[in-house]
Amino acid sequence: MSENIHLVFSTPPAEIGDEQYNQWYDAHLGEILVVPGFSAARRYGLQPVNGTATPTEFRFLSMYEIEGDIPEIMEALRKEGTSGNMQLPEWFRGISFASWNCVQLGNSHGKDVVMPDHPYLVFSTPPPELSFDDYSEWYGVHLEENVANSPLLRRGWRFRLEPAGPSPDAYRDGPAHLAMYELEGDVEDMRSGLHKKIEAGGIVLPDWFAGIRFASLDAKALGGRVAKQG
Repeated sequence: MSENIHLVFSTPPAEIGDEQYNQWYDAHLGEILVVPGFSAARRYGLQPVNGTATPTEFRFLSMYEIEGDIPEIMEALRKEGTSGNMQLPEWFRGISFASWNCVQLGNSHGKDVVMPDHPYLVFSTPPPELSFDDYSEWYGVHLEENVANSPLLRRGWRFRLEPAGPSPDAYRDGPAHLAMYELEGDVEDMRSGLHKKIEAGGIVLPDWFAGIRFASLDAKALGGRVAKQG
């Protein structure tokens, strides 16, 4: 297991069914895992929960554990992608993609990131008047507060987001922070329980909370964790 992850969101072309897409992508994981720095992968189906900002428009997620220098890993991925070694279908260019490198900000459950069966992903952008460092400090407390107040949240991890491709500049104004929770149960039951805690004063939100731009996704695994071979 690794400290950092690489997320690739995607939606297949309209003419490609989910079965065909998933069959190809499951095999494609192995083509990515030959790249130095990529150690494991897992795929998920997505449902938007809150907000309409990126990446709520995507239907699938590939999550990769990465180890090492991130710029070097991304350069190795670029070279592998242009090497001709990958078996890409003729409809590949019709896939909508967006990806982020996720640098862990720490958590109280150990440094290693687990790719859960059922992650709840909360992307956010802090209010303009707040620095990222101050926002991150608050969110570190907030994440643990959420876990402590919901029996459905087992643990969580936080990350600083770095747009990775295919057009990183398109997401420079996008989310800056990711909180990933391991969820056990129904996402709406979890959210309803936390809202009741807030209304009862058990969780106190800062005055600037309304200025945060949120986008959250319910993710469910489409298969198991695939580790690098060899």
